[in-house]
Amino acid sequence: MELKQISEKQFPILIDKGKAIEIMQKALKKKGHIAELAKDNIYLTITPYWFFFYDIDNNIDGKYKHTTGQTALSALTNKVDESITLLFKYEKPKVTEDIGLPKTERVQVSIKDGIVDKEEAKKTITKYLCSKFNVDKDNISLSGIELIYIPKWKYRLEEYKLQIDAVSGKINNFEIIKEREQSNSELFKEMLDDIKSPKNFLKYLFSIFKQLFLGIIWFIKELGKNYKAIIVIVLIVLVIYLIFG
Repeated sequence: MELKQISEKQFPILIDKGKAIEIMQKALKKKGHIAELAKDNIYLTITPYWFFFYDIDNNIDGKYKHTTGQTALSALTNKVDESITLLFKYEKPKVTEDIGLPKTERVQVSIKDGIVDKEEAKKTITKYLCSKFNVDKDNISLSGIELIYIPKWKYRLEEYKLQIDAVSGKINNFEIIKEREQSNSELFKEMLDDIKSPKNFLKYLFSIFKQLFLGIIWFIKELGKNYKAIIVIVLIVLVIYLIFG
């Protein structure tokens, strides 16, 4: 499948299609969903972000303060996303001849064109930093402005669409997955699967004895707290037994 060349820098694809599906299935399982995800429903999107370095000089109560940092803004939505800058921990972006997928891997790829130009991005970032640090725009200096493309895996489900970072493997919208209450049979099966391991079996056994011990302690404490009522009840039972027994 021929794809257009990305002339700007791009973060490399470190999470392949198989690994992305595996991560998604584990995330679904945590929320109580048991599903086999078909490879045909996963696709790759490559979207542009503006990256900025910023320096802020400010005078607060007569004390000079200098702040420096990096942030990012989507060239599609014009929204700031500082978490995107963490991708530099995994790999440096670069201009490549292809998008980085194996030639044998068949996958739908969508390369998005940015609609936010550099000047508009600078205005949005400046407003954001003014609000965040409570400074005037004249105190803000932007530098190292670059447009970098970021690959993300997306998977279509009936109710929602999962989105996973193809660089870090993080599911960006994990909170949209609804918690599913498991049935008693599913919980029992899960327990049986767990205790097949000797190590897990000992954990379950220890947990049972621990709860039993705590129950006995609680019962003894309750007896101590209500011993007068218990004595009265015992005496009433004895009287009834002696009269009618």
